[in-house]
Amino acid sequence: TQTKDIYFSHTGTWYEYFTGQSITINSTTTSLSLDAGEYRLYTDVNIPGGTSQFSVNEYDLEDLMVYPNPSSGLFTINLKEEAVLIELYNNAGAKIPVTFNQDLNQVKVLKKVSEGIYYLHILTKSNSNYFKPLIIQ
Repeated sequence: TQTKDIYFSHTGTWYEYFTGQSITINSTTTSLSLDAGEYRLYTDVNIPGGTSQFSVNEYDLEDLMVYPNPSSGLFTINLKEEAVLIELYNNAGAKIPVTFNQDLNQVKVLKKVSEGIYYLHILTKSNSNYFKPLIIQ
């Protein structure tokens, strides 16, 4: 166990992000004891449930099917829920313009892109997020 000086931006009540445990800070520099390899993340906003709001739920392979994969830029989507947002991103995180034909369940890339791996993001009406790697060749 080591005692370290921790610097806070202001005094008041702070919350440990992962546990929700609160501490009162009376000085912007406070000493805390930490075990080797231990770290803590503090916020001045109490976030109920800790990291649960940022969790990722796994989905069954049957929930989302995208084919053909690889493709030249036209993909068919089979999804158990209604999609409200469909986005495609490259490896650098740049959004690639696409259209979605809801009648045919097809996503079409609107501009010529280089061959490679792209990432499809689908948001459904029930706020489920799906991510699927796609190969465009």
